[in-house]
Amino acid sequence: MAVSDTALRREAAGTVHLALPPSQQIGDPSLVTNEPPHARRANFAAEAGFSQLLKELADEPTLPRMVLRGIKARRGRPVLRQKVLGIWQETSWESLETTVREVALGFASLGLEPGDVGSILGSTSREWLFADLGLLCAGCVSSGVYPTDAQPQVRFLLADSRSRVVVVEDDEQLDKVLAVRSHA
Repeated sequence: MAVSDTALRREAAGTVHLALPPSQQIGDPSLVTNEPPHARRANFAAEAGFSQLLKELADEPTLPRMVLRGIKARRGRPVLRQKVLGIWQETSWESLETTVREVALGFASLGLEPGDVGSILGSTSREWLFADLGLLCAGCVSSGVYPTDAQPQVRFLLADSRSRVVVVEDDEQLDKVLAVRSHA
C-alpha cells in the first residue's frame, strides 16, 4: 500500500486512526478480524502507543544528521576505502564532509529543492555514496537505479520517481538516460 493511499485521522481523544482507501477496506484478508471497529482502534492505540511512536519518530535523527555527528566524532580517521586501478584509496571523514557539501550545493544550484527526487544510476562506489548523501543533505529524495536495468526499466523508474536529476556512473549509463530522455 502506497503512502498516498493512506491517511491518518485524529479524534478528540487524541487517538490516531489509519484510514484505508475503499479498495482495501473490503475483501483484504489481512484486514479481517472479529473485533468491532471501535475495539480495533482502542487496541491499536493502547498496545502500540501509536501517538507516542509518531512523536518519537519525529525526534529521530536523519541520515544527514547522523553523518554530521560521525564527522565530528571521527575526524582524522578514514570513513571508507575503495580500490582504484588496483590501489586502495582512503576517504577521510573530513573529505566526505567537503565532498558531500559541494555535491549538495551543486544540486541546489541546479534548482533542486527540498522534496525533489534525484536518481543515481551506477554501481555501488564512493561516488554513489557522495551523490546519495549530497541529495539527502540538500533535502531531496534519493532514488537508486541499477546499472543493469534496461532502457524501458530506466524510463519507468525515472518517470515513476519523478526524478528531476540523474547522476550516472559512466558513458554507458549516460547513453541509457539520453535515449530515455529523447523518447519521453
